[in-house]
Formats: sequence, structure tokens, C-alpha cells
Amino acid sequence: DGINYNDISNGGIYSGTTTDTLILTGITFAMNGYKYRVLLSKNGNTCGKNSDGGVLNVLARPILVPVSTLVQCEDDLNGLADFNLTQKEPLISSNSANETFTYFKNEIAAKTNDSNFIISNPTVYNNVNGNTVWVRVVNNTTQCFNTARLNLIVSSTQIPAGTIWKYFRCDDYIDAANDDRDGISKFDFSDVTNKINLILPSSSTYTIKYYKNETDANAETDASGNSLEISQILTDPINISNYRNIIINQQFIWVRVDGTADNSCYGLGPYINLTVEALPIANPVNLGVFCDDNPKDGIVNHSFDTSMVESMLLNGQSLNDVKIEYTDANNVVYTQLPNPFLSKTQNINIKITNKRIFDPKDSNDPNGPCYDQTVLALKVDAKPFGDPIYVTPECDEDPTDIEVTYSFDTSTIQAGLVGTQTGFNIKYFDENNVAIPSILPNSLPNPFKTKTQRIKVIVENPLNFTCNAETFIQFIVNPLPDIKLFNDEIICTGIVNQSVKLNAGLLSDVPTNYSYVWYKNGILIPGINDYYYTVSDNGVYTTIVKNYFTGCERIRTNTVTFSQIATITDVIITDLTENATIDIIKSGVGNYEYSIDLPDGPFQSSSFFQNVNPGIHTVYVHDIGRCGTAEKMIAVLGAPKFFTPNGDGFNDTWKVFGVNPVFYKNSRMFIFDRFGKVIKEITGGNDEGWDGTYKGQPLPSDDYWFVLNVDDGRTAKGHFALKR
Repeated sequence: DGINYNDISNGGIYSGTTTDTLILTGITFAMNGYKYRVLLSKNGNTCGKNSDGGVLNVLARPILVPVSTLVQCEDDLNGLADFNLTQKEPLISSNSANETFTYFKNEIAAKTNDSNFIISNPTVYNNVNGNTVWVRVVNNTTQCFNTARLNLIVSSTQIPAGTIWKYFRCDDYIDAANDDRDGISKFDFSDVTNKINLILPSSSTYTIKYYKNETDANAETDASGNSLEISQILTDPINISNYRNIIINQQFIWVRVDGTADNSCYGLGPYINLTVEALPIANPVNLGVFCDDNPKDGIVNHSFDTSMVESMLLNGQSLNDVKIEYTDANNVVYTQLPNPFLSKTQNINIKITNKRIFDPKDSNDPNGPCYDQTVLALKVDAKPFGDPIYVTPECDEDPTDIEVTYSFDTSTIQAGLVGTQTGFNIKYFDENNVAIPSILPNSLPNPFKTKTQRIKVIVENPLNFTCNAETFIQFIVNPLPDIKLFNDEIICTGIVNQSVKLNAGLLSDVPTNYSYVWYKNGILIPGINDYYYTVSDNGVYTTIVKNYFTGCERIRTNTVTFSQIATITDVIITDLTENATIDIIKSGVGNYEYSIDLPDGPFQSSSFFQNVNPGIHTVYVHDIGRCGTAEKMIAVLGAPKFFTPNGDGFNDTWKVFGVNPVFYKNSRMFIFDRFGKVIKEITGGNDEGWDGTYKGQPLPSDDYWFVLNVDDGRTAKGHFALKR
């Protein structure tokens, strides 16, 4: 573009510097701080322009040890080993913490940063590719680099071949995630240090380090430079005296012994063998919960069947490999449980131990063979007993109801069932297996009204319902004798040798099933014990009827009374009124009832009758005791109110009822017309009456009057109507 450049340094002009780029060579620290400007001028134009000044800063390259040596142990004498090239970084550069190291297979590649020859994994580099590698070191701040050479030397171990120290530990338990079945345990192999010191020359100086595997032993540090060594500081959580294997069941610990002067190899190998011994398995054994064998012996125990305990405990393990010990609550040790094993409730501690292997090359866990433990819980629950209860049979307390029942006193039943036992439940069930409720626990209702039935009783342990006793209580209620309770008999007086045959009143069953005791008026009649008893005297005869088999008894009452036919001493008649009455007066020792004109009744208990029709009647007095009926004819006087003499046969004549040739035959009756004229006179002996005529001629319909002079001195007056 026609612009020329002149490079200017310290006021001087560099020759040949007319390009847009200035290359400086042979720069030294003496040039540090040099300033540079550029003069720009345009062709054909004398004007020019100087740029701002630039300062040259000269930076130092990393200061490196030009050549270093890295020694690695190997134990197979083939001259090859895996190297951790990063181990020498602090020795190659004292500023290694601020620098980046990369490793190359040749020098040119290191200087040109040729990725084709870079060593990608410098912590595990096998010298099969050569015993010399080159290091490129870049300052992380200035990005200046430098290179150095690293010589690799393979050194053979001085610890005898085949050296190995074995450690055995039983699998241990930390928590649920790290249990005693995970093949991991805690080891202390710190004594290996002294064992190595006894092998190596005492004049040598060396370091002994422990690694979890060969890779770590060769690398010694990780990619970040952190040591991979297993700590030997006892305060560290993980150290050689408190190490838990990371490979289950068995792990080889690698030991690296390096010379302190030249890193020469004194030893490298898996010299420590950590073996986790598996515990035998004490499988759980559950025989279940049992009830006391003998509730009455005062000891709650059971004869356990232990025949399957061993097989359940081992579950396939062999007694050739383990031994078993059983320790009871009294610290008695059994190598085999008795069968049957009579025991109370207790825990049997069971220990299954591996049999120690007595191979001279092996040493088991120094704390003893590995074992596992479990507990055989022998559980015996108390079983109650229920003693049989005898309840005295009773007789029906209320023969008037439908069922034969009795209210039993049950206050002593609970104590009779369980005695001094406590803490048990008692349940009662009727004959239909329905629970019988009660206000008080463990008791029957008291009183307990029941018919004949067998009650089931279950006495049970409330903690284990299977531990129970079953018994029965038989309640028996016998019926009372089926008899007619009351009977009345009559003895009629006036009859020679009159008597009555009494009986005990059975309505069912046969008399021979009962006994009989007779009383008269409450006084025992000696020697009378038959079903029948004939008496000729009145009184109250009671009979105790008792069933021979049940003892139930009942009382029959025969009431014997004297009676006789009544004597009618008078009949008081009130007649000639609208309401005629009679009252029968009688005498006699019987009970009587009364009737008018009906010899067979019905009878009434009252001797007084009202509204008696006038006329001739017969009164009857009947002895209820069937001794006979007294009778008497009477006349009740009364006049009809009208008559109709028309020849139809009804009311054709008029007369006073109750007057006839027998009764009041001397009486006289006069009939008057309305004018007071006597038109008819009738005497008591005439039973014909008046036909409504006068001197043979019919009189007209009209009212007529009468006067009756009764022969007992009474006089009656009245009127009546003649109707035609």
C-alpha cells in the first residue's frame, strides 16, 4: 500500500527493518526493558508518524534439574515395571506446584509439544517403551517452558521370594449396611514393619510403605499428587493397625520398600494376605409358644421336642465344619439338647463355632475361631385348670311358668373352678354355645335362673388363648310332682257310715314313684303313707307328695266339709206391689244356692229374689255339697191390670194370682163397677175368676175396682180394665 516501516530501538535504526514484522534473535536478559516504536511514512510523501513506544519484557524459563533418575522395584526379574513418572516432579522443579508437567517419548517431541509422542498416562508407564523419557514443564503464569530428561531404572526386590504374612479375621459387624456377612473385617498388620526390618540389612536406610493394590504401589500417588499409601499414623481413621479390606473375603496388601538415598528398590510385592473368615450361620430356631404340661404341679414348664433344633439351626451346614454349644439360663452348657427337654420359659443361647484349621501354614483369627450366635426362646405360657363343679339339683321354683327353672346361687362357682389361680379369664357358654353375659367378670350371673342344661366353661390365659381348660357345669332342675293342688270333698250328715276317699292328686306318672305323708289340720297322721286315704270326718287334709328320684315335693290339699240338705224355715214374701220380692230363710250346715221354679237351676248364691211374678211358685235350696235339694211352694199375690174376655183363650177371666184352694182359700174378693156396685164376689177356694158378666150379661169395657180381704188379715184395693 506504499507504506514503509522502520524499526527503531533505543533511538537507533535497525537496518533492513522495513517490514511489518520484526523478529528479534539472541535476546538476553540485558535486553529486558528495551523500548520499540514504529515510524510510518507514505511513499511520495515526506510526512511520517511514530507509533507509541513498546517495552520488551524478557521472561525466565522454568529452572529444571536437567537429568533425573526414577527407580522402580520389580519382583519377577524381567527388567520391566510400571513407573509413576510424576513422583519426581518436586525434584525436577522446585516450583512444580505452579507448573504443568507433560511427558514425551523423545526430546524433540518434548520441545515441540508433539502430541504424537506424548505419554498419556504418566502415573502408569511401563519401561517396555524405553528407559528414558522427556519432561516438558510449562510455567502456569508465563507459559514459558523448559525440558528435562528422566532416566528410568528397574531395581529388583531384596525381600526373599515367596515372603507372605497372613492375617485372619472373622467377618465383623458395624451396622446394617456393614454386617458380618459382607466379607469385610478390621485388620492390624502394623507388625509387618518389624518383620521387614529383620529381613533387610540394618546398615541400609529405606522407607516402608503399604498400598491397597499393585497399581497404587507402583504409582505411589494419584494424578493430583496425593499419596496412595495406607497411613501409618495411628490417629488417622484408616491406618495399618485399623484397616478394613476393600476386596471382599481376601485382599493382598502391597508393600513398597525404597532406599531413601537413591530410591533403590528393597522390596515390592503382595507380602500381606488379609483373609476374612466367614462366620457360620446360626439360623433362627422357633419352636413356638407352648402351654404348661401340668397346670396343677405349681411349675409352668413344658417338655419341648428338640429333635429338629439342630437341623433348623444348621440349615445345611455340616457338623464336620462347626460345633454347637447350648447355654441355658443357669449357664449349664449342652453340646446337644436333651429330647424331650423339660423347661420353663427361658432363652437358650446358641453358639455355632467354626472348627479351627490346624494347617501349619494357616493361622486363624487369633481371637479364636469365628462363631455366630442366636437365641432359642423357649416360651411356656401358664395353662389354667378348671375343676369340675357339682351343683346340687334343684326343683322347679315356679310351677306356674312354662319352663322348669330355678335361680341357682353361683357365688362359690368361680372359686370352685379355679381355686387360688389368678390372672385367668373365665367364660361361660350355654347349651347353644352362646356366651352368658354377667355384670361381674369371670362369673355367672347370681342368681342364675336356668332350666336343666349343661354349661360349658373355658378358663383361659388372656396372654395366650390356646392355653385353656374346658370343663362343664351341669345344672339340673327337676319338675315338681304334677298334681292337682286343691280338692274339696263333702260328707253329708244324716247318712249312716258316710265317708269320702281322698287321694294325692297325681295328674301324670305312676303313684309308685312317690312317697306320701298325710296331715289333718296341720297334724301328722301316723302310719298313713298311701296314695289314698278314706276319711269320715271333716277337716283340711294335706298330703306331701315327694318324688323318690328327684326329691321334689309338692303339697296337695283336700278340704273335707260336712253338709246336709237344707231346711226351709220360712219364705218372706213382699207382694201386692209393683216389685214383688221373696227371701228364703233356711237352716243347715252346708253351702247352699237358690232357685225359683227351676229344680235343676241355674241357681244363685243369694236367697233374695226381686221382681217375682205373682202366682204360685216353688222355691229350691240346693246343697252345693250334693247332699240334696229342699223345696217349698209359695204364693205371691198380685192382680192383673186388665183382661179381654173375647173367648180367644187368653186373659178371658180376671182373678188375683196367688189365691187358690191351697193358698189363701179363706180370702174374699169383691169387684165393683164405677158406681160402687158389687158385681162379683170371689172366694179363695174358687179358682175360676170373673168372666166379665153380670147376671149372665157381658158388661161393657170399662175400669172396675176390687177389694181383696186376705185371710191373713191383709186388705188390698185396686182397679183394672175390661177390654173387649
